[in-house]
Amino acid sequence: MLLLMGALAAWPVGAHGDPLRRRSGLVSVLMILLVLTRSAAIAPMVGFAIALVLAGQVRRAIVLLGPAALVALAWGTWAAARVVEIPEGMRDVLGPYTGWLSQQLLGDPAGFSGRMPAHIEAVAGRVAALLMPGVPSVLGGFVLALLLPLVAVGFRGMLRRFPPFAWAAVAYLGLLLLWPYVDGRLVAPLHPFLVTFILVGAADVGRSLRAPRMSRILRAVVVGWVGAYTLGTASRVASGWPVRPYRIRAEQLALALEAVERTATADAIVGAPEFWPALHLHGGWTVTPSAPFRPIGEEGIAPVWGSPDEQLRLWEATGVSHLLLESRGQIHGAALDSLEARCPGSVDLVAVLPPQMLVRTHWEACGPERRAAPPPPQPPANPIG
Repeated sequence: MLLLMGALAAWPVGAHGDPLRRRSGLVSVLMILLVLTRSAAIAPMVGFAIALVLAGQVRRAIVLLGPAALVALAWGTWAAARVVEIPEGMRDVLGPYTGWLSQQLLGDPAGFSGRMPAHIEAVAGRVAALLMPGVPSVLGGFVLALLLPLVAVGFRGMLRRFPPFAWAAVAYLGLLLLWPYVDGRLVAPLHPFLVTFILVGAADVGRSLRAPRMSRILRAVVVGWVGAYTLGTASRVASGWPVRPYRIRAEQLALALEAVERTATADAIVGAPEFWPALHLHGGWTVTPSAPFRPIGEEGIAPVWGSPDEQLRLWEATGVSHLLLESRGQIHGAALDSLEARCPGSVDLVAVLPPQMLVRTHWEACGPERRAAPPPPQPPANPIG
């Protein structure tokens, strides 16, 4: 949806980022719709803004992007005002994205800088996989060395032909580097940018080559890459690779829904690490995230799900009666062991759905003082500043 809206927003814009005057209103509306698709829409907006400002069209940038910026600001203001209504342990899960970014940039700038090299390497690996899906690393490195110069030339060519496109790619890449963790779905929007850069770069280099032999070699490289990419992608699609993870998750969700329906009443409060929205959508139970979510772990860039005591405090605060363990207990195993050790009989395994399990919690089995450790004390404020 983000890519579709971005393409529609760019369609009425002519060369050099100069929109046709009669379509300025249409571009403004499409930019608003683009913002409403995902928060990542800030990247193409920044790309359009840079292109228009560099072209000396500041007023046009305000007209085209101002309404969308106001919509984004209004949404951000509303979301920030609602943060106080979210329990402390769930703000990373239910709070606005700006909280994550401010936490990593302002809360720990030294840690953010220290993790940046590993994060850049992870992003680069994901981006390279977009150009060569399923290719072995050795062969992939050779192909990548041939394609990267074409990407650079194509980027330069798009700066001449359609600057918003080129700057949007830079802005989105910058967003990936600022984002706390890497995921394939987050990198995927770069794919049409990279393919366009390669094709434009090949066309520009081909026109500049005077030696017929070099031109034929260039065409062979590009045609070979396009053919290999097409065959590789078609093979993976035919094998079911793109949908396999979603099919597995759908089957797991169906089993979880059946188990909760068998063991929980209508007034049950069901907790789960990731399935909690789907459980409410399909079953109607009151649901809650069962673990806090921190985008950055203390020893790397992988997300973490909170300590056992943090999870216990979250369950107690939300009154969880049923707990879905989605990954063989890897997320909640330690917390459940701790609860059972403090309060024997408080944890009851009611269903086993490999790799999932469903647990019933009995808070009445122990007093509040034995359920979870209190939060760690905060250091006294520094009166000097």
